Amino acid sequence: MNTENKIKLLIIEDDIDECRAFSDYISGRDDIELVGMTNSSTEGINYFKNYKIDAVILDIELQHGKGSGIEFIENLKSQNISYEPMIVVISNTIGKRIYNFLHNNKIEYIFYKGEQDYTQEKVIKLILSLAPYSSSKNHPIVNIGDKVIDLKTEREKNVSSKINKILDDLRNSREDAG
Repeated sequence: MNTENKIKLLIIEDDIDECRAFSDYISGRDDIELVGMTNSSTEGINYFKNYKIDAVILDIELQHGKGSGIEFIENLKSQNISYEPMIVVISNTIGKRIYNFLHNNKIEYIFYKGEQDYTQEKVIKLILSLAPYSSSKNHPIVNIGDKVIDLKTEREKNVSSKINKILDDLRNSREDAG
């Protein structure tokens, strides 16, 4: 598969065995690219400065890492990202308040690691099945120097600018005729 079409995945997880299992499963695939793995919510945010992340696998409790999944979600909202990456949460526990917080923040799916049928393969397959509906795939983004440019937004600005010019020309021609 062309690298442009690969899902760019970031994993924020503090369990080394879990990370290894995801990495092993992904390494044999040509439709998803693991661009980063960290146990820090702050480092997770930093990946968005260098990559157009399509999907994030996020552990809510980073007990052996830095920060938390909640902190990552809050910080991501304050970033100037013109698209919504798909976020899939994995956790050992989910309380009612956490569950409500996640759903209020447009989290795609929550996997409970304690479920009998939980596997890393299931998580990746869900991401791949939802990818065609992701807003990140609908917004071509280009990095130029320190700037991140959303080509869709730029095209919309250009079209809007052309429409405004046509309208101005029409107004001017009416004024000249009148």
